[in-house]
Amino acid sequence: MTQYLMRKEKDSKNLKNVIKNYEPLWFNVRPFSLGNAKTKVAEDLRGKKFNFLFLNGLKFSSDRDLIYLPLNDYKYGFKMEYRNEEGLFEPPEGRRIYPFELYPDDPSMPEVYQSVLRNVIDDLLIEISFKGKVKLEYDDK
Repeated sequence: MTQYLMRKEKDSKNLKNVIKNYEPLWFNVRPFSLGNAKTKVAEDLRGKKFNFLFLNGLKFSSDRDLIYLPLNDYKYGFKMEYRNEEGLFEPPEGRRIYPFELYPDDPSMPEVYQSVLRNVIDDLLIEISFKGKVKLEYDDK
């Protein structure tokens, strides 16, 4: 699976930018391993306000509080994946787009239906999907 890695120190800025400029579709949380087998969230965000707060942890909310993560195990920044074809496996899925070049702005890349932000935090896989192609900025540091 091809994902574009983003810097951890820019997670707050990147999340704010994406939530402000793109329509959120789905918020999913599921166990990454067997450690948190009971924790699961699947929220349709269409037509709802979606937000987060970094304060002694990471809290996600929509019309209600969705989940609070204490950030005990938070090693990497969020990653971005692009998908085309709406509803291939029912929302929030879609067919993954594998890049033809190293950069996400390759003009030969197929049309993007949704962009998925993904991270593993506190042994939970967090996925937030947005409508359309979230534009990424190249960072060579």
